[in-house]
Amino acid sequence: MMQVYVEEPSMPEKVKVFGPGIEPGVTCFTRTHFFVDCTEAGPGDVAISLTDDKGMDVPVDADDNGEGLFR
Repeated sequence: MMQVYVEEPSMPEKVKVFGPGIEPGVTCFTRTHFFVDCTEAGPGDVAISLTDDKGMDVPVDADDNGEGLFR
């Protein structure tokens, strides 16, 4: 008899993004932040990337609190 381990599926549609860095009024060259809440998204790796209005990469420092919430 073979034993199969089933893992809970990832649900990226349940990721929530919020905070001052995505609200109207954000200006260029002004440091800000936002939150990425993955607490209800299931297992998986998180990758955060950000581009400007010209499609250029913007440096991002992401801090993981270890519980699925990133800042």
